[in-house]
Amino acid sequence: MIKQLILLICIFVVTSTSFGQGTGLPTDSTTYYQIRISQQMRAARDSVMNSEEFKVNQEGLKRHKRKLYCYKAFTFGLEVAHNDYTGINGQLKDAGLKDLSDVMIRVGFGLSSKSGRLMNDLYFGNIGISNISKQDSGTFSSSLMNFFQYDIGFDLLKSEQFSIYPYAGLSYRLSTIKYESPKVIDPSYTNITEIVVNNQSYHATSRRLGWQAGIAIDMTVSREPTNKTILSLKFGTNRPFKDDTYKIHGLNYTPTGVQANWFVSLACKIAH
Repeated sequence: MIKQLILLICIFVVTSTSFGQGTGLPTDSTTYYQIRISQQMRAARDSVMNSEEFKVNQEGLKRHKRKLYCYKAFTFGLEVAHNDYTGINGQLKDAGLKDLSDVMIRVGFGLSSKSGRLMNDLYFGNIGISNISKQDSGTFSSSLMNFFQYDIGFDLLKSEQFSIYPYAGLSYRLSTIKYESPKVIDPSYTNITEIVVNNQSYHATSRRLGWQAGIAIDMTVSREPTNKTILSLKFGTNRPFKDDTYKIHGLNYTPTGVQANWFVSLACKIAH
């Protein structure tokens, strides 16, 4: 009896291993063919993914995807800055001059880049068109320029079309005031040093390390195989770390108020 039982167990084991070529299933069943097809698909996929051609194509796809979120660009822009001339305008009015406009137009140019979510803008120059007050009693003008203005920001969106990023940066800031008074000439002079009787004109510049901060929105408006065009809208402030002070004939003059206490700019980035 024991021998017969052992013989039956051996027959069962041998029969089981013969089913499904090791799958434990009959070789002519739905489940068997599903398993075999799945095994063949995995083998085919592994063969393709390990091929040199697939690796080259995969690297090319990664490279082009990186270009969607990374670029280098030449940038030029137009800025409208608001100036607080409260203190200066009060003194100009006392002198019989008109108020300076509180709006200044500035133009700038530089380089921009994007790497992943990191946004960089470097303006070599951001130059303001002077605000001018002119009357018979004289001409007063004021301007503001920023050089090597660097902003760094972090993109809150990871989009091919749009970027929204807060930013902050530093710059070399030059603020200039200039006054030209009518010259009093003595036509009956007797000495060359007496030709100009009175001249109150001066030209003074305040040089400061500046900071700027705000938020920007970039939008891709056109895309070609080798380059794309991006419009960048910025809102922010541009301030000196220390109040502007102008040296006029040896005396220091520090006005109340500040230039570019807020601004809005529109720039075009030609990227590749």
